[in-house]
Amino acid sequence: MRSSLADQTWLFTKFTVVGLEKSRFFIEVDELAQFRREVTTGQIAERVKEFYEKFEIGPDFVRDELERAARTSVALDRLVMEHDLGSLAYYYLGTGNTDNVDAISSIILGNSLLTARGIPVAGEYEIKNAQAMKIMDSFGAGGSFTEYYAMDFKDDVVLMGHDGPGHIAIAQGKTRCVRSTSIRARWDAACRSRCP
Repeated sequence: MRSSLADQTWLFTKFTVVGLEKSRFFIEVDELAQFRREVTTGQIAERVKEFYEKFEIGPDFVRDELERAARTSVALDRLVMEHDLGSLAYYYLGTGNTDNVDAISSIILGNSLLTARGIPVAGEYEIKNAQAMKIMDSFGAGGSFTEYYAMDFKDDVVLMGHDGPGHIAIAQGKTRCVRSTSIRARWDAACRSRCP
């Protein structure tokens, strides 16, 4: 599979089930942002606790970032429940909408939890990867959205990785989370350079 932006019209004609009343192919990030606004402090505290159980949270991880990620993770669970999603591929270019940026810039840990629960999530609108991950999960092997970085044929090593969600259920040990600066601040700076 190669990485490329998807033609949404073509995908809609190939993957949408016609005739189902609840069938929706696209879900707007605005809905996730709305669900984030409805998350309680108690839900955030519970999800932060789960993060510490499932991930190795580095001491440099900014607490506010962890709570933002927890809020988004709880909202993602609701999004999956409301739409009965079995997998998810997303892409966000953005227009500078603060609530949407807040949701998307804190999505990785929640996506990783969903993937570990058998609801694979792939960024960059990689529908093919999300479906391949779902198939691998059905075999009990798991799957993760990843890219090859380097191959060392002499030592028989392949370096792979991605800065997005991973499949923590197939990782060797806990996935380590480190953050020394706010992702939100970096995202805002990128949006300012792109958006009017």
